[in-house]
Amino acid sequence: MVRQAGRVQALVALQDNVAAEGAVKQLVALYPSEPGVHYLYGVFLLKEKPALAIDEFRHEIEISPAHVAARIQIALELLRTAELEPGLKYADEAVALAPNNFVAHVACCRLLLALGKTDRALDELRTAVELAPTSPDVHFALSRALSEAGHDDEAARERTEFERLQALAQKVDR
Repeated sequence: MVRQAGRVQALVALQDNVAAEGAVKQLVALYPSEPGVHYLYGVFLLKEKPALAIDEFRHEIEISPAHVAARIQIALELLRTAELEPGLKYADEAVALAPNNFVAHVACCRLLLALGKTDRALDELRTAVELAPTSPDVHFALSRALSEAGHDDEAARERTEFERLQALAQKVDR
């Protein structure tokens, strides 16, 4: 199974989507109850067939009830389609299952902001910053949320921190 999953990932990396689709479907057919298989298929489907991807992520949660990444993927896709309350349910579950996962807090925040629940969104983002203080993206998201909430001075500080971290990241990438 591990070899087949690796083959799927290699084919995806090579952008051979036709072969990757066949390989991932074969993997699902051979190991339909194995943890991680439906998540892998969902990730494969997400860009081109997001509704089917959500089905695969839900199937993964049935097999692996504590699967945080599947919940985050569903939450973000439901945010994209403006299904905010159901998306928030999955994001809240992800945060409850993995309170130290900053991505879960960011997903929750994005849904809360879309629902106009700014105070709770800011709490989630502040938690994300505590968990991932070197993530430029988290500081950027917090600066935007603070700006929307009218906290201009704090937003400016977060924007400055974002720019500093972004510059450091670009130096490392060179």
